[in-house]
Amino acid sequence: MNNYDEIIEELKTILGVGKKVAERIFNKLVINPAVNAKLSELLSQITEQFSQCPICFSLMKDNQCLFCYNDLRDNTKLCIVTNVFDVFTFEKAKIFNGLYHVLNQEINVKNGITPDKITVKELESRLNDKIINEVIIAVSSTFEGEVTAQYLKNIIEKYHIKVSRLARGIPIGGTLDYIDEATLKQALEGRKDI
Repeated sequence: MNNYDEIIEELKTILGVGKKVAERIFNKLVINPAVNAKLSELLSQITEQFSQCPICFSLMKDNQCLFCYNDLRDNTKLCIVTNVFDVFTFEKAKIFNGLYHVLNQEINVKNGITPDKITVKELESRLNDKIINEVIIAVSSTFEGEVTAQYLKNIIEKYHIKVSRLARGIPIGGTLDYIDEATLKQALEGRKDI
């Protein structure tokens, strides 16, 4: 494998980057050395300043977790998400003030992502501390997300902790004629009194 192929393969390891996008990125970096220099500088900053928290697996800046040791957060509530970007989504919405636990990925046996490849042991260690009294599972509603949620639910229930899942159903602005039957069923079953 020559250098070009190695670079393209490495760029493809980034989620959502396929071969064509990887080739475009490579081309942009080759024809524009200023972009290449800026990107090198930014990548260097990421390596020096940011890392993943060994407790919650969210983002640490300058070796300080943004969530785990924040006295302003409710340490009795834990939201389990798939990746760090999900944490950012919750934080932007300002709808959750508890702690997070990032799985890094969802169970997908077909792709070799078995339960031992997500951060379940670390999650159980946190549950053993007996501080957390509610866990919210906020993974995707894909097949992999459903498998992951059920697996997590079975583990969490052993700790006698309240466990819930984000409601799913009709999105805001969605009309019934564009909603599939499974989503409509979930929306009906998850309905709330108004």
